[in-house]
Amino acid sequence: ILLGAVGLGPFNWIGNPELVLGAVIFALIWQFSGYAMVVFLAGLQSIPDDQFEAAKVDGASIFKTYWRVIIPQLKSSSVSAAVILMIFALKAFTFLFSMFGQYRVPKATDILATLMVREAFKLQNWAYAAAIATILLLMALAVIAPYLHYQHKQGSL
Repeated sequence: ILLGAVGLGPFNWIGNPELVLGAVIFALIWQFSGYAMVVFLAGLQSIPDDQFEAAKVDGASIFKTYWRVIIPQLKSSSVSAAVILMIFALKAFTFLFSMFGQYRVPKATDILATLMVREAFKLQNWAYAAAIATILLLMALAVIAPYLHYQHKQGSL
């Protein structure tokens, strides 16, 4: 209704092959932005007030306070959020499956998981689907292994 009021008219966001990828990306960002906000809020609340006061006493501007105090202390929150969101991105299959239904995911929005399911269960190409599953596993390990190594070096594990 609001888009029609400004002359943009109704769009078939998930029916138009040119718009469907943008619509899915927007919906996924909307879905997972709350998680990232919670992680960063927890990180911000863990910064001691003494550091803000020390920066103010030293005459640091707001920009320098962010650059020298806040952002460096959010490093672990940023790494954690990035790793979890990458894993969520690899698992976007459930989102696409529930949005479009069984085997009807448009090719414009194909990710490895939907391609794997289509190859295995619709086309009965089991070997190709197993190869895609192996690639997905290796991608997940490539994301999580450096994170676990980083956490082990920090003594968090």
